[in-house]
Amino acid sequence: MRIHTGERRFECFTCQRKFTQFAHLEDHIKTHSGDRPYVCDFCNSAFKTPARLRKHKKSHEEQHVSKRSVPCPVCSKVMKSTKQLLTHMNTHDEGPHNPFPCDKCKKSYKNLFSLNLHLKIHGNIRDYQCMLCDKAFTNASHLRRHSNSHTGLRPFVCNICMRGFPCSQNLKRHMMTHTGEKPFCCELCNRRFLTFENLNRHKRTHTGEKPFSCNICGRLFAHSTTAKEHIRIHTGEKPFSCPFCIKSFALNKALYKHVRQNHPFDFDEFKRENDLPLNMRKAKEKLRREARDRLKRETMSIEETERLKQLITNEPVMIKSEPDDVIVETKTNEGGIRPFMETLQLKPVDIKLEIDSDIVEDCSSLIIKTENDESDDS
Repeated sequence: MRIHTGERRFECFTCQRKFTQFAHLEDHIKTHSGDRPYVCDFCNSAFKTPARLRKHKKSHEEQHVSKRSVPCPVCSKVMKSTKQLLTHMNTHDEGPHNPFPCDKCKKSYKNLFSLNLHLKIHGNIRDYQCMLCDKAFTNASHLRRHSNSHTGLRPFVCNICMRGFPCSQNLKRHMMTHTGEKPFCCELCNRRFLTFENLNRHKRTHTGEKPFSCNICGRLFAHSTTAKEHIRIHTGEKPFSCPFCIKSFALNKALYKHVRQNHPFDFDEFKRENDLPLNMRKAKEKLRREARDRLKRETMSIEETERLKQLITNEPVMIKSEPDDVIVETKTNEGGIRPFMETLQLKPVDIKLEIDSDIVEDCSSLIIKTENDESDDS
């Protein structure tokens, strides 16, 4: 009866997903723990449930009926018979036996509900809006998946590299990066892809198809993301705001470039908070190179020099502005670099420090003297 009523009493404490049966919950929990107790006798592959093991064993049986086997033209998966292939083809959006085609692109679907969901992409109809931000989605499952980005919840963990993901679909896709599997092949250039969506996107480079249009000027685009970015030109929408100043931008990459160029000292913090899809190590090295170049060519205040020194060497440096009659010598000890001062009577003055390129790499010993001190030495 729970199937008809939709009642789901058994809830996962990790991701809050609910199930109608306790056995289904037990199988689901294994996706978090990485437990795979069911092992294939032929190849030692391990699986989370007996059903998946039985399904896998059929792949070994297919090796004995190769004369009757038929490969799928989309994903190259081998089927035991033509009848099984026809059933399998309906799982692909471009399956020839899906009776509901989209009149805007070449995709077809096995029922009218799936087609209507797909048409929302072309019409940019997003009925499901996140309560925590301005993002909206075409269906409820995408909204639930997005909600984990706010909570930081990543309940699906890779048992190889221990990386976490907000949904099982992302984990399955990630696992292919370990195996090197790329099941979707382009029949025109034989290039292979990780997902069916990436294959469809690639095919447009051959066909020149542009199924996404701007509803204001009618301009066509090959990708939905490009169309959405273009529409902001008409609306003037700038959803990406800089957290360090009042500027905002229409594109996320424009915000990224702005922070890197205008707020370099806050760049690392910005990347951590926004989780930008960049190679963190390379970005940090690039920022350090820019800091070194700036030290070599510019005259800066001591405060700026201190911050750039920390950026380059990751060492704690303390330098303070002192009055004209005080000699300040920085000395290195076990706790880092700390100033040693000969007098306690200090007054703030502006001191500009000319950085010479020969001493940039080693600033552990730096002496600042006034003109009076130089005359005493002579």
